[in-house]
Amino acid sequence: MALKSAVPAPDSASSARIGQQVEPQPESRPAPPGLRPLLTAMRALADGDFRARLDGPYEGVMADLAEVFHQIVAREQHFATELTLVRREVVRQGRPDERLSPSPGQGSWAMSVQATNALIDALVIPAATATRVLDAVAGGDLTQRVDLHDGNRPLRGDLRRLGRAVNRMVGQPEHAQGRGHPA
Repeated sequence: MALKSAVPAPDSASSARIGQQVEPQPESRPAPPGLRPLLTAMRALADGDFRARLDGPYEGVMADLAEVFHQIVAREQHFATELTLVRREVVRQGRPDERLSPSPGQGSWAMSVQATNALIDALVIPAATATRVLDAVAGGDLTQRVDLHDGNRPLRGDLRRLGRAVNRMVGQPEHAQGRGHPA
């Protein structure tokens, strides 16, 4: 005798897709003892409430579930806190060298931190290079240029436009000194 699952198949039309709002489930569904607090805490976490905790004491599998839930909350909270700290340091304090500290997790947790730090680098390094070149020009050194490549890839979009503008300015010192502009 085959068992039928009450849970829809992953490819069914009723399953949630990434980015879609999941309808809240009615609280009236029967739940095994002890799972209602876990469900409530998981819903709070899904809504971004990192204060969600499971008050014990729990035993057996429920204790394991509570421990794993608390680890997930702690990792999400760590990531959110790190983003807030780095934003403050980079934007408000002008410290473009600040990065997220490693995640207490592995796998995708660590990859998320690495990806965020790589994103910051991709934005900050070209701006820092342009600043270095402009400082050199202000000191009379017209030999410096902005590298229009980030490693093996060319800069694109606004970052490329910034680098090209600085390089054009350095290549035309009469513009940098305020001469040569049409009247």
